[in-house]
Amino acid sequence: MKLKYTQRWVIKDKRISELDKQRIQLNKLTSMLYYQTKEDPQIFISLTTLEKRRKLMKKMQREIKKIYNSTQYLESFDELVLRDIEATVRKTIAEDDYFYNMKVNKPIGNFLSKVFGRAAYSRLLNMAKPENLDHKAIHKKYALLHSVLSRSLDSEIILERTTYSRLRGLLESQLNDIKKVVDSFYVSLGMLDKNPEYTIELAPSNIGFSYWEGHNFLMAIDPDKIFCYNKAGKEKEYIFNRAFAFVIGVHELAHGLEEKISENMPSGLRYAPETYNSLCHGVVTEGVALEVEKFFISWAKQHQNKYKFSKFDLDLMNYYIKSYIDEKVPWVFHDISELQEIERDYNPKLPEQFGIKAHKKLASVTRVKRYQKDYYLFNDREFSETLDQMIYIFGKEHISNLIEKIKKVIDIRSCEGKRLAIQAIATGFWCDAKAQEHFILEHYLPRAEKDGLIENP
Repeated sequence: MKLKYTQRWVIKDKRISELDKQRIQLNKLTSMLYYQTKEDPQIFISLTTLEKRRKLMKKMQREIKKIYNSTQYLESFDELVLRDIEATVRKTIAEDDYFYNMKVNKPIGNFLSKVFGRAAYSRLLNMAKPENLDHKAIHKKYALLHSVLSRSLDSEIILERTTYSRLRGLLESQLNDIKKVVDSFYVSLGMLDKNPEYTIELAPSNIGFSYWEGHNFLMAIDPDKIFCYNKAGKEKEYIFNRAFAFVIGVHELAHGLEEKISENMPSGLRYAPETYNSLCHGVVTEGVALEVEKFFISWAKQHQNKYKFSKFDLDLMNYYIKSYIDEKVPWVFHDISELQEIERDYNPKLPEQFGIKAHKKLASVTRVKRYQKDYYLFNDREFSETLDQMIYIFGKEHISNLIEKIKKVIDIRSCEGKRLAIQAIATGFWCDAKAQEHFILEHYLPRAEKDGLIENP
């Protein structure tokens, strides 16, 4: 992928440059723990990995303190990088304290605040209240989907059985149209000078999500997000709807652009598959991709005729974007509530009581008595999955607020403004939300203005 506009940023202070290298090693150890806890089917955590990480964290804490206590002048950008490195250490310590360190006993609320910012639990609680959930958008999405889902054919049947094998080629052919729309969106904004070269494939059946794999330059689309359903009254005639897949494709390629755009940042703020971890990078990276979806729906409405988007397609995309986070909030709040109950009143003879209490607490907040799930079903989720969902929730909150501040500096109604806003938020795999905000408002946009790219709002 070749970008039309880039900025290069370099750390000038050698002490911070050395800390940035250490940050890479710290993130690598955190990534290794992720694979030990989630990817490995065996329940095993290496104490060696934990001790190496703790030793490095303590060393970095000492170095950070020395720099803050020093009278030596720091360039403003260097100071932001130092703040971001400090946030990396802080979040890593919070994870160690809550999950691994037997000598520390801190509540889940402390962990959430250290990772997602002050009063994270209270913010999540507020999000789960009925008046703050977009029930109308969720209703309208499923009102539109009802006619599709009630006549749908499961993608696994198409891909892995012989009866409907004739539809397999048709399903796979949808990917070409999805890529065409996604690429056209980014090229028309002026972010890319031509259609990027990457592979687009269907993700494995029933994996349940789509993803971008940067090291393979691969976009994988969840086949269940390309709806196949039979025409009303026509038993053997099938229609494919790709509305959700268009949005997902834009989201996934945004991750690819984050990787490309960040190549000109210091090494600790670049993407690397060995060091990326959702604990430190997820809030910003997922928040960026979610925000780009909103730019896309505006573009899709403007190009409705060219790409033959029906009103049904546009409405589906719009309500999918509007409801995506709100549908995650209740069960994430439930999982956190369950952890709180365990902390408050642990009784090893009655482990099921915590799920019951958490269900009741969820009902009292959302005013939905039951979610038609068994009392104990929620307990089957790993907390790592809950954490992965929280980065979307808090990522959207952070980047949406940041975009509002960017709007005061540039006019994002134009293609140039949209492109610059997207590139600004996608520059750097930041760990600290405030450091990212100061970088964009005090460094990135002022340089873009000097380069003649700013259109005043």
